[in-house]
Amino acid sequence: MVGDLDVQALGAKPVWSALPAVKAGQVTPWDAVPRFSRLGAAPLLEDLAKAVQGAKKLG
Repeated sequence: MVGDLDVQALGAKPVWSALPAVKAGQVTPWDAVPRFSRLGAAPLLEDLAKAVQGAKKLG
């Protein structure tokens, strides 16, 4: 789920579908629920770091 919309709902949005990262399949899930501790936020940030490290430069 991305924000309040799931991936299928976002796919119906022309602006979303036109984004270079979306076209390249370089999107990753993000949990928008706030974490109020470093321990709670660490797994989210680790997953984000893996996605960024695995991404290929576009353009």
